[in-house]
Parts: sequence; C-alpha cells; structure tokens
Amino acid sequence: MSAVLPFEVATSEALRLVVDLVRIPAPSSGEQAAADFTQVQMECLGFEGVHRDICGNVIGYWQGARPGPTLLLEAHLDVVPPGDESAWHYPPYGGVVSAGRVWGRGAADTHASLAAMLAAVASLPRSDLCGRVVVAATVMEESLTAGAVEGLLAVERPDVFVTGEPTALRLGVAQKGRATLEIRTVGRAAHTSHPEQGINAIRRMMHTLTRIENLPRRWEEVLGGEVFEVTEIVSHPYPNINVVPPGCQARLVARLLPDETPQSLRVRLTQAMAGLDGVEITLARLCQTCYTGHVLEREDFLVGWRMPAEHIWRVRMLDALRSRGLPAETLAAGFGTNASAAAAIGIPCFIYGPGDLAQAHTVDEWVAIEQVEQAVAGYRALVQACLGSPCGF
Repeated sequence: MSAVLPFEVATSEALRLVVDLVRIPAPSSGEQAAADFTQVQMECLGFEGVHRDICGNVIGYWQGARPGPTLLLEAHLDVVPPGDESAWHYPPYGGVVSAGRVWGRGAADTHASLAAMLAAVASLPRSDLCGRVVVAATVMEESLTAGAVEGLLAVERPDVFVTGEPTALRLGVAQKGRATLEIRTVGRAAHTSHPEQGINAIRRMMHTLTRIENLPRRWEEVLGGEVFEVTEIVSHPYPNINVVPPGCQARLVARLLPDETPQSLRVRLTQAMAGLDGVEITLARLCQTCYTGHVLEREDFLVGWRMPAEHIWRVRMLDALRSRGLPAETLAAGFGTNASAAAAIGIPCFIYGPGDLAQAHTVDEWVAIEQVEQAVAGYRALVQACLGSPCGF
C-alpha cells in the first residue's frame, strides 16, 4: 500500500493528469487508450482492486480504516469529437498549458474532474476515513448518458454518488431530466396537382407539434420550467417535388422536471394528441457498443432529481466546503449527467467539478489551472464530509 500524496504534491499531480488525459483521443466507444492510462495511474497512486467492468469503466477503491458509508466518485473518459481541427488555436489533443489554462478537448468535460478526484483521494490518509471511496472513470457518457453507469451502481451500491462535471466548483443539487421523442405522422400520397386526393403528413406533423407546443408547461422554483424543443424534421420521400408526402418524422428533446417518468410523459402526450389521426410518438431507443464489445441499449430517458436543502449529505458537503474556505454555492443543472442513473434507483447524488459548462464541446476548450487545484481541495472536502469522523450517516 503506497503512502498518501502530500496535498501540495496532489495539486501538481492533478495538473499532470489533466494534461496527459487531454493528449489521448477518447471518443465514445474509443476510450481504450485513455482507460489503459487511467488504470496504470490509479495503481501507481495506491488505489486497491483496480479493474475494469464489462463496459470498460476503470474502477478503483480507497478503503478507510473503519466501517462506514460508500462514496462513489465518477467522471467520464469520453469526449466529443473536436470537429475542424484547423479552427483550434491550440491542437485539440495537445494538452497545451498556457495563460493559466490547460487547453484541449475534454479539459473541462471531464478530464479535470477525473484528475482532481484521483489526486484528492490519493492524498487522504486511510486512517482518517470511515468507509470506502470508489473512483470510477466511465465510458460512453457523451453518446449514451447513464448507460455505462447503471451496471456499475448495481455492483457497488454506494450510499452517495458524485459525478464530475464542469460546475465551476458549485455543488450540483438538482438536475432536469431529459427525453428524446421520435414522432411519426402518416398520410396518403397524391400528385401535388390534386392534393385533395392525398393526406399531407407534413401538415399532420405541424398540427402535432402545435399540440406539443401548447402543452401546459410544468415549472418549479429550483429548476425552472420544462423545455420541449424540435431538433429535426424529415418528410418522406425526400428529396421530393411533386408528391404530397405520405410520411414525416421529427425528433424532439424534452427537458423535464423531477417526478416525470416515461409512463407519465406518455400519458400527457397521448392526451394532447386526442382526436389527431396518423400520429405515433415514442421514446427514442439508443444502442451503442462499448470499446470492450459490450452492447448497451436503453430508452433515451433520464430522470430529473433534486436533493432537498435539509438532506444530510447536502448539508455536510456544503459545510465541509465552506469550512475550508472553498465556494459553497449550489447549482441546478439544466443538462443531463450520469447522476440520473443513481437518482433512478434512489441513491443520493450530486454534481461537482472544475471548469465551466460554457467551455464544454467548444473549439479551444480549456480549464483554469486554479480551478483544477481548487477541485483537489473540493473533492477532499466532499470525501471528508461523507467518510470523516464521526463515522456513519
């Protein structure tokens, strides 16, 4: 068992890890090289039982000296493609350090979170901890959010879950859910010189989308209101000039409030479509293959969640951040994260990490070195809030 890292060494180690991770291209389904690197680093830092699961997630343990809760810290390895690399000021996989920042794809989303987690945990004496920390570097978040985490949670069964995302070091205590809807309308083909002989599927789609646009929007103080946004419409046949289209498909993304389920959403949409013929609305199904060859398939539905202000883990975490002079602000996330997998099975969950969401998926993505250093202290505080004395819940 290796010695723990001194805190000042941990911050420089976190910076090194961010730079090295950025330099390894890791698209969804192509994270193997990043996973290889991460496994070696976890072993060198002294994590126990480092291994990979069927999806290719890299998992390691930091066991406290006394019994207590299990805290799972998770950040994803995969990144979105850089697009036109000539548009970048610095190479997207260069890991350039300049102007107080680390530049490159994944720097903020979420290599900095993973690096800070690893360094923070490795700097904590096991003798000071009650319980166990599980750190997981996960795959497929960008293409199948929560998909590769569901099995991980079933095995580890943590008492609390923290996902690393760029929150600018605010503690995420709520998140909107997300659903992708596929809408199909069916008409009848005819020549455009005699449209009365057909049924235009585009017009049916227009009526359908108007019904959805007029759905009463749910709203709450913490997360705000629901969003239903059309992202794609295609008629059939396409391209087309002289045929009244007999088919039309649309894709719509919904950002939903906690307590919405696939079943309740279907009921709302079915009621909204009453009296309209030739309309079918389903949840999109996603199917992706992990770099290990394992196939993940699920409905594209993420539950929303919120942690009440009085919840014990929320109180402890904010107190721990505040007592160490770190930002103790909260965040309600409008975007999706792997935390939905934990929320779906009743595990208390939070979001926390360095960097700003405004940098995610952009050209010239970057994370501030100061934020990486603060994140090491922040993750230490979160671990100590959950596993420090007094032991237990």
